[in-house]
Amino acid sequence: MTLRTLPILFLMISLSYFSTASAFQPAPMRVCRIAGGLYWVLNMGQPDDFAVCRFGNSAIGAMTFFMKVTNGQTSEALDAYLKTGANRTVGPKSYCETSGGHYAIMTDSESASFAVCRFEDGSGMEAVTLQAGAESPRNRVLTDALKPAPDTVLKEDAPLLY
Repeated sequence: MTLRTLPILFLMISLSYFSTASAFQPAPMRVCRIAGGLYWVLNMGQPDDFAVCRFGNSAIGAMTFFMKVTNGQTSEALDAYLKTGANRTVGPKSYCETSGGHYAIMTDSESASFAVCRFEDGSGMEAVTLQAGAESPRNRVLTDALKPAPDTVLKEDAPLLY
């Protein structure tokens, strides 16, 4: 092997690694990204870690989003988020707890804090997102992402959005 072929070989191995690594993303991460969200993990490496899908100012549990978008499955978090006429004048913690959730402060890998509301069925979302609700202009991007989407979200060859 000559010195001229080493850079080409390195480039081929690098491209091969990156193309296979992106193909094996967890399904909730992939669906989040395809829908235009940012996949984010809170309390990473801890027993209570929680992956969220961020849409602008809003964050929803990645699995909660995945189940809604792929199967149309609702959850306790989504029911509380979509509930119309709810008393949204109370704070995020109060709204979380009166909706049946458990309020917790979690941190991301950059040590930023997030108030999260998690429910018994495993669903959850950021407490401020939940309290503001689906009708809030703050959550418009998330609310739009939760609407039935074209089949491209589920296709294996759909492009990833980074």
